[in-house]
Amino acid sequence: MANSEHPSTSGIPDALDFSMSVIFSQHEEIVAHGYCVLYRARRYGRWFVLKGLQPEHRHDPLYMAMLEKEFNMLTALDHPNIVHLYSHEVDAVAGPCIVMEYVDGRTLTDFLEEKPSLTARRRVTMQLLDAMSYYHSRQIVHRDLKPSNILITRNGDNVKLIDFGLADGDDYAVLKEPAYTEGYAAPEQKTPGATVDCRTDLYAFGVLLRLIFSHRFRYIAHRCTCTSPDGRYPSADAVKRALHRRDQRVWLGWITAVLIIAICTFLAFPKKHPHPIPPIETTQNEVTDTPAGLLIDSGGMDTTQKTEAKINKHYSVSLDREKAEMKRYSDSLTSDVRQQMDNIVDKQIATALVGKVEIQLSIKVMEQMSGIRARNETQWDSCWHELHDIQADATKVMNTDIEARLWPETREENAEKELERLVAEMKQLNNRFQALYRTVMQHHGDHFVK
Repeated sequence: MANSEHPSTSGIPDALDFSMSVIFSQHEEIVAHGYCVLYRARRYGRWFVLKGLQPEHRHDPLYMAMLEKEFNMLTALDHPNIVHLYSHEVDAVAGPCIVMEYVDGRTLTDFLEEKPSLTARRRVTMQLLDAMSYYHSRQIVHRDLKPSNILITRNGDNVKLIDFGLADGDDYAVLKEPAYTEGYAAPEQKTPGATVDCRTDLYAFGVLLRLIFSHRFRYIAHRCTCTSPDGRYPSADAVKRALHRRDQRVWLGWITAVLIIAICTFLAFPKKHPHPIPPIETTQNEVTDTPAGLLIDSGGMDTTQKTEAKINKHYSVSLDREKAEMKRYSDSLTSDVRQQMDNIVDKQIATALVGKVEIQLSIKVMEQMSGIRARNETQWDSCWHELHDIQADATKVMNTDIEARLWPETREENAEKELERLVAEMKQLNNRFQALYRTVMQHHGDHFVK
């Protein structure tokens, strides 16, 4: 039986747990590969990772320079999805080493074996792209993206990108030899003297994308792994936009499928004593908070900044004009529908009418987007989402009106023909919408001011 008066059972921690020695202790070898060895060691009551050289390489100037280069690379980086660097020291066990954050996690391979949800996999993908975009903006290329260099934390499933041992930067004139892992390396990595830039990492990302999503984003993965760098996306941010647009297409495809099912349901209704069906509902994309316009205070700016501020203000005003036009159009259609409902005594006909108007609103959004001249991707996306929000609000008002009315349980004699007429109109409008959508997305980049 435990003694409740003993300190070990009273919740009082052992003083040894709070040793403040600057010397690392309790070294545990994590892995040894190539010229490096990694230890987990303890200091200040915390765990750290010490990355040093194998004993036989500790006095080799080449390997010392490689370790120094990795240290210099990491000192330029401070990102939540990249392992954090603390110092460069000489340890009694690890020898000359760099001291880094200890990550309690598992590799990307182990994470995927747990069969994570689609949401979790997409989160990991976006965090990896965020990290890539960050270090690319510092003119650094990782050159060794692979599952074992991507840790996923056990607490929160967050990405921690590690091992910049083969990384390279624009300002380095030494240690430029080809370096890669077979299966993840872009063709140019294997050619001495070939240009290596951010697109080299995108090749490896394309391979990883196929592992994370075996059946989704195949076109994006294919373009990332194009043999020629010129055929790949120009940046990690461009890949993020492509993934976002792909999700939008999936969403619109889902909405179209729902519409088709609703149409078939209308046509399949029995002519006598039908059961009412729920109204067609649409779900808007989950969007990030994007400002409606970028208004800049020009006080104290130079000529270039003032010009940029005027341009951004112009596009803010343009967006306000587009929103006002969409609001007028949606209010007009909504008003017409509500007036027509006063003469409709069949809930299915009213629901079909709202479905028709919803497609008309979608067409209006596409028509306006086809004429937008945005300054950048953020402004274009802002207009896209705000116009869709107006459409969603109008649809909600009409569906709420339907649910608030008392509809008769029996159908009118001419209800079947009226439904068939509305369904035919919906099909024609949907075809027009799909054509407009494809045109807008195909020429999406052309809508930016060059």
